[in-house]
Amino acid sequence: MEKITTDIVLIDSGVEMGHPALKNYKVDGISIAKCGNKYILDSDINDTYGHGTAIYYMLKKTIQISIFML
Repeated sequence: MEKITTDIVLIDSGVEMGHPALKNYKVDGISIAKCGNKYILDSDINDTYGHGTAIYYMLKKTIQISIFML
């Protein structure tokens, strides 16, 4: 069976970089915020709600993929 590789862009609340469950994973991403009619890009993807961290971990634990947080 041929191995399939794919990438995923996850749009969510971010990722808690210091979470113990993610210590063995490399997390890439950017933060996008709307300010008036402009969008601001930032490298800080820290999760303040917890949802993005949970979804990221679930995806990484379930299947071998590359995930980019947005």
